[in-house]
Amino acid sequence: MGLQPEQIDKMAKVGTDILFIMPDGELRPGKIVHRWPDTNPEMAGYCNAVVFLDGTNDAPADASPEDRAKYGNCIMWATSIYHSQPYPGQRRPGGYIFPQEA
Repeated sequence: MGLQPEQIDKMAKVGTDILFIMPDGELRPGKIVHRWPDTNPEMAGYCNAVVFLDGTNDAPADASPEDRAKYGNCIMWATSIYHSQPYPGQRRPGGYIFPQEA
């Protein structure tokens, strides 16, 4: 069972460590850098985050050489993301979870 929206709101603060869910389902560490007030429980923990990548191998398979090179900087700005309420056996790519949920 996942966290309730009220719990996510209390936990998701500027400076909070998160695990960003990459398109392939891999988790990468990150930190919340901006937080908006919640207006919809489906978007609990709505924020911007800095995500730390594992180099160019995190680039999508169809990325151009220029786009692949951007992943080599090992930092990505993830904008307008929200907590990925875990469903049995799946997580929503582009969202995040807290380390204790991994």
